Amino acid sequence: MTQQSCEPQKKKRAKPPKTMQMSLAYLKGLGKVPDIAERKLVRPGEFPITKDLFGLFDIVYIEPATLTIGFVQTSSWGGKHARIERLEQENRLVMDALLKMDLQRVRVELHAWYKDKAGEWEVSVWRAAPSLTGEPDLSEIESISAKIVRRKLREEEKARQAKHSQGAKRVIER
Repeated sequence: MTQQSCEPQKKKRAKPPKTMQMSLAYLKGLGKVPDIAERKLVRPGEFPITKDLFGLFDIVYIEPATLTIGFVQTSSWGGKHARIERLEQENRLVMDALLKMDLQRVRVELHAWYKDKAGEWEVSVWRAAPSLTGEPDLSEIESISAKIVRRKLREEEKARQAKHSQGAKRVIER
């Protein structure tokens, strides 16, 4: 007979969606300091709900070199139109306030991720700006190969593995 442990199993932390992970690495690769801005709300007896910052943003970043703060919504390529519509129409008070601030210091972006013909991840970035009518207008500002993202993800994975192996060595040495 095998004996089962009576200890409760630890729940694994849920990883952020792949587009969010790639946007975090992309922003880090550009020298920005990003952080996840959404949170999970868990109510007893209900499924967890993910809530974005102001109902709009997944990531917030600071760019130390220019003292800029940015708010990012991430998406797959297929979901970009719904996200653009969401940024342009939902929670207008927040978007209006952000777009009235100094656009050199405050940025609102959408990162839409897709795979190119070679199967490599690429990102298109849209940045919001006020239009002549005062409505938010999202315009594509850049489409970037995700080579820097893949390199940054590999570096982070190597660092995680090295940290894990060092921790395992300490346990064995004791």
